Parts: sequence; structure tokens; C-alpha cells
Amino acid sequence: MTIFTLLFLLGVFLPVLIKLREAGKPCPSQAEEKVTAPVAPPRQEAKDGFFTDFRLEKESRRSQQVELLREIAKDPGTSAATRREAQEKLMELTQRAEKEAWLEGLLKAQGFAEAVVTIEERGITVILSRELSAQETERVVKLISRTTGRKQEEITVVTRKSVVSRKGEGV
Repeated sequence: MTIFTLLFLLGVFLPVLIKLREAGKPCPSQAEEKVTAPVAPPRQEAKDGFFTDFRLEKESRRSQQVELLREIAKDPGTSAATRREAQEKLMELTQRAEKEAWLEGLLKAQGFAEAVVTIEERGITVILSRELSAQETERVVKLISRTTGRKQEEITVVTRKSVVSRKGEGV
């Protein structure tokens, strides 16, 4: 089985397993985040915990991928080519996580209370807490494009209520 097949299977089954395993258990990092998060006026995302849950799930999946790649890279029975591929994938995941965190910080600095960014090979998804005007959508897309070097067509902006295309029209 190749590393990509393993990662695919991990990506498909891991979220289900995590939800089953953690059903009903409070997560310590959620409690810490609630204590250290700046106080803001009550909003829908604060009530339902969407952004916190999304980030936790994203980080959990990424941690599982990193652990699997580390095991592959350390296994003496793994071929040199597969080991090298696992190491490259580890570096890519680390760089991707850093870029996502940086972009989320930039969006918060631009006045968006909540933002989650996911970078994938096929494109970038930005999730924001409120509806956007066409100008705001364009500003977000340009910021992400400039910062990452990706084409604007590869960037999708999603709000809690809709998906917004690059032209600012609800999809």
C-alpha cells in the first residue's frame, strides 16, 4: 500500500473514529481556548463552537497524518524512496500548517472575528464568521492570493451561511 493510499484512508476514516471516540468527552484544549480567548460580543459562532470544533478536528487529522508519516519514515523496513517521500510530506504538512495559521492571523487583523483557512493541493478554502460584501470577498481573495502565490480562482470563501465565489455571488 502506498503512502498516499494510507493518507487517503486515514483522511476518510479518522474523522468518524475521532467523533465516536470523543463523543461526550470535554476536550481540555477547548476549555483552555475559551479561557484565553478575547471577550467578544455574543455571536452565532460563539454559541455553537463551529470554529473551535473545526480547528480541533483539522488539527487532530493533521496530527494523525504526521504520526503516520513519522512511523513510515522511522520504519527500517521502509524503502529509501518511501521514507524520503514521507519526510517530504511531513515538511509539506508543517509548512501548510504555518501558512494556515499566518493567514488566519492576517484575516483577524483585517477585522474578521473568526477565520479558518485550509490549504490543499487543489485550492484554498477560507471560512469566515459573517456574510461578506463583494468588495470584502475580493479583498480576502486578493490577500490570500498575494500571500500564498496561488491563483484567485483556486480560493473559495465560505461564510457560516453560504459559499461565496470569487465574484462575491452566493453559490
